[in-house]
Amino acid sequence: MNTDTKDTCTPPDNRATNAARESWLQPRADLIENKNGFRATLDMPGVNKDSLNVFVHERTLTIEGRRETAPSGATLHRESNAAGFRRRFTLGESIEVAAITVSIRNGVATIGLPKVAQAKPRNIPVAG
Repeated sequence: MNTDTKDTCTPPDNRATNAARESWLQPRADLIENKNGFRATLDMPGVNKDSLNVFVHERTLTIEGRRETAPSGATLHRESNAAGFRRRFTLGESIEVAAITVSIRNGVATIGLPKVAQAKPRNIPVAG
């Protein structure tokens, strides 16, 4: 699996008109490999499952969405704001795309990327 650094920080097309007024983030990601596949974890504080969109198109995994901030009361000081994010990864042939899983908990998205089953050698009977 290779990370795709091209176009990772640009806003999704449907938000391009508001790009000048919004912040765009590239979530930090860790990628771990084990014998069964890969696990990617992305830091996404303030993001819930309803604002997270994950999809695969032509072996490119895209994670995108939006973090909203809703103040409750009078704002005295603010260092965080609403922000969109997008991160892309190019998937190798060893990934079983149909079996990818995604979960988010406590501001950390976890993406399971299982490897395809290896072809096992088999005996071929000889007719005679």
